[in-house]
Amino acid sequence: MRRVSKKSTRKIEKTILDNFSNIISQNEKLRIKSSVNLLRHLAENKNEGNENEINYALGRLIRGLGSSTPSARAGFYTVLVALINLSDLTVENIFELLNKQLHKGGGNTKGENADISIGQILACGAILKSELTKKILDLLLKASKERIYLNLVAYTFIVNKILEKLVREKLFVLKTIPRLTAVKHPVYDMIGKVLAKSEHLPVFLMETDKILHRPNRNKHLIVINLFSIILQNLEDKSIVPMILTRNFIQQTLNYFKMTGGKNKDAEFQQYMQTFFESLLKALSPEEVNLKIKISVLKKLLFYPGTFIFEKVTRSKIIQHITLRLDKEGIKKLAMVYRGVVDGS
Repeated sequence: MRRVSKKSTRKIEKTILDNFSNIISQNEKLRIKSSVNLLRHLAENKNEGNENEINYALGRLIRGLGSSTPSARAGFYTVLVALINLSDLTVENIFELLNKQLHKGGGNTKGENADISIGQILACGAILKSELTKKILDLLLKASKERIYLNLVAYTFIVNKILEKLVREKLFVLKTIPRLTAVKHPVYDMIGKVLAKSEHLPVFLMETDKILHRPNRNKHLIVINLFSIILQNLEDKSIVPMILTRNFIQQTLNYFKMTGGKNKDAEFQQYMQTFFESLLKALSPEEVNLKIKISVLKKLLFYPGTFIFEKVTRSKIIQHITLRLDKEGIKKLAMVYRGVVDGS
């Protein structure tokens, strides 16, 4: 990539800088309009030697992914995905810019390094969302057709190398983002939807549970949010009981006990209310196996939960799940309760 000269910068200022100032706007309509204008300008001048403008735009977009403002990150991410498809960039080009524009420094605060980590993850997400990933997969699939046995090699590579790496990157988010402002970041919606359909979800749940071994409110909120999104998009309902991991349930109960009064920490209450609603909705379809519902009730009522789960959490989740049981389900639940009385 060629270096942008001062003369080129002056030209850039007359053409695209105005749109950049609006890409970070909290007004979604204005953000979209400016994004479209910027992309239209770059596309129309693509063959007129505007390499400096594209390079400048890419550098600024990647740097902007490390912004502390969610609306700015959303705008930069959206335009970056489109611009990668518009240009002739390679993954190496993008990582060269990534290393230059988003790197952690010893003088940075923890919050600044957290923003940089988000930016790095979003940059990788933009690559995965773009046509670059499609080209890689297309080549893998095309090569796999040469010999029957190559199918297995190609598919194994795709699943084990790409998806497992994605799961690790998503765990990295939980380990490196301690600040409350990050809890509401739209990246978690994307992460949750991908994980909900991934065969590596059980591994993710197990590793996430380890992260919750020590109390940390912000990470707890992130996990509650992620688990709610996963439940809302989960196709394999047999996974539902696995979401109720030991540390997640116990830390949730401990936090409710610690906050005490009903009006304390309204944000936590709201996140948990969404989680309970998502859990109930995931168990509501008639085709959900009875064994799954009973398993969920056992986890809430016994280990890692408690027989007074509803009292501690000030919820009616046990009652609502029970109301969705058929006659056979009521009989099985009655046997569970009888076992408590009999000590069996």
